Amino acid sequence: MKKITKTFLFGLEILLIGGGISVFSLYGANEIRKNKINKFVMENQKLTQ
Repeated sequence: MKKITKTFLFGLEILLIGGGISVFSLYGANEIRKNKINKFVMENQKLTQ
């Protein structure tokens, strides 16, 4: 019984870490995309002024 809970907790931990990493990377990619778009918009504004 104890062994099952240990493996279950271990699996849960891996899932949480994996989920955290994927959420973090998605958030990071989104931030990078926002920054690129902002730079692009700023450069276009400079050109139009």
